[in-house]
Amino acid sequence: MRAYLDEHPDAGADQISAALLRTRTVRPHRALAMVSDRDELRRALDAVVSGESDPAVVRGERPATTQRTAFVFPGQGSQRPGMGRIYYDRSAAYRARVDECAVILGDELGAPEPLHYLLVEDDQYTDDIGVLQPALFMHTLGLAAMWLAAGVTPVATIGHSQGELAAAVVCGMSTVRDALVATKVRADLIAEHAPRGYTMAVLGVDVAECESIIARNIGWLKLSVVNSPHIVAVSGHRAAVLEVIESVRASARFAKEIRVDYPAHTDVVAPYRRLAVEGVREHLYEWTFDDSDIPLFASTIGGRMPPGLPQADFWFLNLRNRVRFDQATMAAADSADLFVELADNPMLALAVQENLVTARAAKNAAEQENLTTARAAENAADTGFGLVATSRREAEDLTEFTRNLATVAVRDVRFRWDLLTDGAVAKPGPAAPQGFPRRAVSDTADTDADIPDWIVPPHEIAD
Repeated sequence: MRAYLDEHPDAGADQISAALLRTRTVRPHRALAMVSDRDELRRALDAVVSGESDPAVVRGERPATTQRTAFVFPGQGSQRPGMGRIYYDRSAAYRARVDECAVILGDELGAPEPLHYLLVEDDQYTDDIGVLQPALFMHTLGLAAMWLAAGVTPVATIGHSQGELAAAVVCGMSTVRDALVATKVRADLIAEHAPRGYTMAVLGVDVAECESIIARNIGWLKLSVVNSPHIVAVSGHRAAVLEVIESVRASARFAKEIRVDYPAHTDVVAPYRRLAVEGVREHLYEWTFDDSDIPLFASTIGGRMPPGLPQADFWFLNLRNRVRFDQATMAAADSADLFVELADNPMLALAVQENLVTARAAKNAAEQENLTTARAAENAADTGFGLVATSRREAEDLTEFTRNLATVAVRDVRFRWDLLTDGAVAKPGPAAPQGFPRRAVSDTADTDADIPDWIVPPHEIAD
């Protein structure tokens, strides 16, 4: 291919890629080059040949196999003003989903307009819960639409706290409208009734140490989130939480405040159950969750969601219960191989990774006893799971998303390559016969590019 590029100076990168898509069977060993011209393609091919790293090249670490993909939906704390601007401007799928939500919120539910928060990088609505929570729901649902439009379909969804609202929609257990009803009613309830002066903090400690820290602090604190065996979160009076952050950082461990100014995931919100349940139920189209072929693994209950649960009651428990993202992720480990986080910047990657390693270690514990120490260590390090982000906070375009999409494509033998074309290039012809490339494939690409001999041999190749 590198030689063909040099021998055919009139063939552009897009024409060569069209010819490959049209005439070649995609093999298990894969490398993708994200290029826009011949020079970029030449550098990428040189990197593939030499084995050197290149920012434009994504390689499969192992042969592609059938991948079961799970979408991971983060909760509050992942939001920021302007987080949807790039996607709204450049992705029709994202924009259509977000606009759909905005119409329902404004025209049917009379909610504040959240689009400004998604599209503009200012702090005007930073503390307005009535804007933050609908905006986060819309954003994660829009990112899911981007992945779906690119041919990545989940076999499971995992929700973290408020992220369960979007996860329930994508898996088919709830509708966009009913999830928006729950989002708006809960946000209104928090804004009007929930006490203030609280905050949360993520800590790099285990549950036992967190409980010890709480016991030594004279302020009001609760263990509210267990993300993974060594990543937890506390809710409490802000002065007490800030003291904990300082103490944990002093021991050279991670601690960060998450500005949630009401006592989320604690029993302090229990007195508002009737208001929350009745408020949501009044506006729902469907009182119970639908059954679905795609399971939802919920942090509210730490496992797979059963169908038929009352939606209004569950969405209150989602606000009150301790978040058990660790249990939800480990429960999903038998259902998925590839985990895609729906956020413009990775929030749960470390927690997901630790949970998957823990789940695999527990499953293989009996087998490990019969292996050598070296082999056991190798098996423990190689979980077989993949973890993919959507983008990065500093991204200025969809390049990072494209790279992550390429990561999925080189892993999954069932990836829908045809969805990446605009229809100008004809779809691939009949499947290649067994033994390819020893036998010719007679066909002609619907493109002006010359087809290299090594793509469509003019004759059968001798044994």
